[in-house]
Amino acid sequence: MGKQRKSSTFTDKANNWRFPFPTKNSGEDSLGCGGGGGGGGAQSKSIIPSRVRNRFETSSHHLLVGLSSSIQGFSRKGKKKVSSCLTSKCHPVGIASSSASHYNGHLNNSGTTTTDNDTNKDELSSSSSVCDVASPTEDDEDGKNENETYARIGDYNREEAAPGHPRLPPPLKPLYFEVPQEEEHQLVERSWIYGEIDTIFSTDSNRRGVIIHGNPGTGKTTIALQLVENSCFGRNMKPENDELGNGSSLVKLASKIVAYHFCQVDNRTTCLVPDFVHSLAAQMCQAPGLSAYQTYLDENPDVQVGQQYKNQNFASCGFAICTAKRRKCEDLLSTHQCLTDPKKAFTSGILAPLRDLHKEKKLIFQDYFFLILDSVDEAESHSRPGNHGDTISGFLSKHILKIPPWFKIIATIRSSQLALLDFIPFKRISLDTMDDRVDADVRQYVSQRLQNLAKPCTTTGSGKKETFPVGNGNRKKVVSNSSSTFPGLKTHLLQLSGGSFLFLKLTIDLIEHGHLVVKLNNFKNLPISLQEVFSLHCNLRFSSGPKFKAVTPILSTCLVALNPLNLLEIYHSVNSLRFKENLAWVEFLRLFKTLQGLLVKRLDATYMFFHSSFRDWLLGKDYFGNARFTCNSEMGHAAIALRLLRVERPLSSHKLLDLAHHLLKANKSLRSGSGSSSSKLSQAILLLSSCENVSRLLLLAGASPMTKCPLSGQSILEICTAHGNVPLLDLLLEFGGDVNAENEKGDNLLALASRSGQLDMGDSKVVGTCYEDKGPQPPSGKFTHFDHITHWVGNAKQASTFYCVRMGFQPLAYAGLETGSRKVAAHVVRQNKIILVLKSAYEPDDKEMGDHLVRHGDGAKDVAFTVEDLDEIVKRAKQRGATIVRDIWEESDENGKVRFATIQTYGDTTHTFIERGNYQGLFLPGYGKPLFEDPLSAKLPTCHLGFIDHIVGNQPDLEMEDVVKWYESTLLFHRFWSVDDSQIHTEYSALRSIVVANWEETIKMPINEPAPGKKKSQIQEYVDYYGGAGVQHIALNSQDIIKAVKALRERGTEFLEVPRVYYTTLRENLKNSKVKVAEDLDILEALHILIDYDDNGYLLQIFTKPVQDRPTLFYEVIQRRNHNGFGAGNFKALFEAFETEQDKRGNL
Repeated sequence: MGKQRKSSTFTDKANNWRFPFPTKNSGEDSLGCGGGGGGGGAQSKSIIPSRVRNRFETSSHHLLVGLSSSIQGFSRKGKKKVSSCLTSKCHPVGIASSSASHYNGHLNNSGTTTTDNDTNKDELSSSSSVCDVASPTEDDEDGKNENETYARIGDYNREEAAPGHPRLPPPLKPLYFEVPQEEEHQLVERSWIYGEIDTIFSTDSNRRGVIIHGNPGTGKTTIALQLVENSCFGRNMKPENDELGNGSSLVKLASKIVAYHFCQVDNRTTCLVPDFVHSLAAQMCQAPGLSAYQTYLDENPDVQVGQQYKNQNFASCGFAICTAKRRKCEDLLSTHQCLTDPKKAFTSGILAPLRDLHKEKKLIFQDYFFLILDSVDEAESHSRPGNHGDTISGFLSKHILKIPPWFKIIATIRSSQLALLDFIPFKRISLDTMDDRVDADVRQYVSQRLQNLAKPCTTTGSGKKETFPVGNGNRKKVVSNSSSTFPGLKTHLLQLSGGSFLFLKLTIDLIEHGHLVVKLNNFKNLPISLQEVFSLHCNLRFSSGPKFKAVTPILSTCLVALNPLNLLEIYHSVNSLRFKENLAWVEFLRLFKTLQGLLVKRLDATYMFFHSSFRDWLLGKDYFGNARFTCNSEMGHAAIALRLLRVERPLSSHKLLDLAHHLLKANKSLRSGSGSSSSKLSQAILLLSSCENVSRLLLLAGASPMTKCPLSGQSILEICTAHGNVPLLDLLLEFGGDVNAENEKGDNLLALASRSGQLDMGDSKVVGTCYEDKGPQPPSGKFTHFDHITHWVGNAKQASTFYCVRMGFQPLAYAGLETGSRKVAAHVVRQNKIILVLKSAYEPDDKEMGDHLVRHGDGAKDVAFTVEDLDEIVKRAKQRGATIVRDIWEESDENGKVRFATIQTYGDTTHTFIERGNYQGLFLPGYGKPLFEDPLSAKLPTCHLGFIDHIVGNQPDLEMEDVVKWYESTLLFHRFWSVDDSQIHTEYSALRSIVVANWEETIKMPINEPAPGKKKSQIQEYVDYYGGAGVQHIALNSQDIIKAVKALRERGTEFLEVPRVYYTTLRENLKNSKVKVAEDLDILEALHILIDYDDNGYLLQIFTKPVQDRPTLFYEVIQRRNHNGFGAGNFKALFEAFETEQDKRGNL
């Protein structure tokens, strides 16, 4: 019998907790947990007992729903329709439920447990609010049994419509969370964490959030749970005691919580972005601090009345509006919209209204408020290769800059998965580092647990060492005659724990119940890791291999279930694996009872594992030495797939997707199983094993590639084009999809791809416009290549040192006072064919250079070209209206003569034409040897930069076209490539770009301008800080970009970093590309090198951060492999990286 303790659930103050592993004399314990009396396993905390169950995982599953619904072979004729999701009664948030025992039929109100037979009876006769079931022994006669011998799983409760009116969709509802939690976690308050979070947000108002990370069992979820429990959503809006001094910070933080989300790996709906967005909106409507948000939704008809209402035929318009307002089924935030476009639902349905309300000062929390997001890493388990939907971490990474700084997030994640949040600029708090605060928490927990174990007693007369403590089912405690045992044990446990409270709890539990015997200062028999603790507990439960083998099907089924299963679902799944004789119900209950505490019963009568780390251990993830207790996941998938086929027919389209998922995961197990399975099932499995994916299976079964999705009304071709799902797009075209088909608005696939910003579309990707017509070759006057670039800087000597040390240049030449140059100092540096000239003024009254530096800062003043027939080029420029800065002049020295001319181009930038003839000097006449050789050069790595690939000039909005025409007319350059803002944009910004080139195409000059966007683009930021048009970046070509970037990083050059989701998508797209990348993708990802490609080849590129204080000039390193583009496929990812930097500067 479990020990009765104070409840810690939000919805039932009578719940109890019990030790989750077997104790002595526990043979009469029941299956269940929680509920009215005795308890039966680790307690699970119920956060909000109202449930919205979205059945769609991502955009890929969204598409499959349309495919599956179009298959004629899956007919439901002759079958009664059975709904397919679990119900639970809905209770107001924060109000205790009076019907907890209603969810736990196997426990009686007196607190005593029932017998196995009683349990059988009660489980089968539970109220329909939990699940309506038929007895496993009942037969389905002529289809009259609507339950069809399995749990009837009904939709969530709906309000009855008025007579004569259609039944309406459900309102916004938050997800239902239950968190396994023991009361002993409250032994440690951890007030320092709440204090540190409070300090972070109080001292830095722009800090968007905090990430709390730690290894398994370090208390991350407990921290999140305590915050929620003390918020408006929990029982304790104010702590009952404040003895540890945590009240001030904890209450302050908790009072500002407006939403929370617990990602749970064994509950798929908690891990999906659409459900996350919908639940977030629902909770914010319930938060008292955001009452203005709910009012906003009520008072805005465009948001208030959903499209589903507009399409209904109501007898009374007043009824429609009244009902719509009451139910708040906002179009933007409906489950439909959250599924089809979670980005729009999040930005337009949540962020936009909040911004408006904050601007109008209508929010109670004008300074800031919080979202609690727990266990972000667990949501990754429901992501798989080829899945084009975002995970929650990826969704946040993409949109974090759109979230205003007063909407803050407190997130928790395992330390091993921190890379998922690399691009979220949050402050991090570690629970792994054993600093004084973490050490104090662990010591406090161990001390209180050990104090509860030992009671002073009379020592033995012999003075011999005795074991301590000796536990039994009655929890008697004795202690040895040595007072040094506790300090020694405490120290030993602290050294082993690594901050893991789970390790400490389970180890002390073993000691408490007499399963571990500890002798004085001899702790060799104690486990040293969490996996050893799990192994010890399982050895106690399952003393032999056959005992564990008997429960393996149960564990395997629960491990792979997409959502928690109820008892009958588990029972039918296990029996589906048996082809001869079914497992008796009573025998199943006996086996299931041996798992009490490992599987925790939820209030909705389903079961979940007591801790995700134990679940990982059973699956063999991240652990070693668990050969004996590893479960077979393929067996679990097979069990669920066979149950769906044999018991739950006819299948809805959603169940059909679940079936396909489990069949694909289980095909090895099923193919290698007994020959008793049906021939049709065997054929299906063989078909699946040869298919690329579920989509191909559905298309082979007769699904139409032009099927329209019932949710959005769009064709599947439209959806996958808009979402950038290249593999599925190619598959649909393979099966007859019409690439020229237009939607109702007259848009074809290319228009949709452009509007959606999907540039990286595999073999059919948008790469901009290439121009093949160069025009006639000029009869005279030739531009051969870039000669050099001149930077005007405040201190030329220091600037040249920067380029030598950071970027691997070498001093080439010098002009200054020592060479006869009285006004300007010039330091020339070179790397292979790249030459930079750094100039600064000597005289304080040099107005031209002084004014230029004040206005523009350090930057490129002149781009020089090496030319042939200088006279003809200048003559033609004059005839076409060019502004001549300095007409042709000549300079000479003992090495020969050079002719020059300079003209004005965009902004204050100039072009100098240089005709070198046979000049043999170091650089140009008037330049001598450099003043010094850099002593660091020989010790630093070579940077492998070869020549100038292209130079980009930024223009103010609507000035690009005039500049391009100037190059075409004045210099006879031609258009080489272009892209517009329908192809290059993010949520915030966009650009237009045209590349001009000389006839030989050895000089390329991209000309960019910003396009109107919601916020300032990086092009506009440059224009603002540079003070007009100018050179934004210089691309340097390398024949080995990996060596180049490694060397530059070693020298201290800083590069932009793109979101990691870029590489996940890239890997999937490259699988369908004709081009094979020779470089190691893992290395490219580690170095943040981007890849763009077409049918002919690919390029690799990376961009530095600005090389001066103003966010203006930066550099690009590029390697080309038969690819002449400019990285159009990377522009979106690159812009997002720029926007991250802009946000850090406060310029977004």
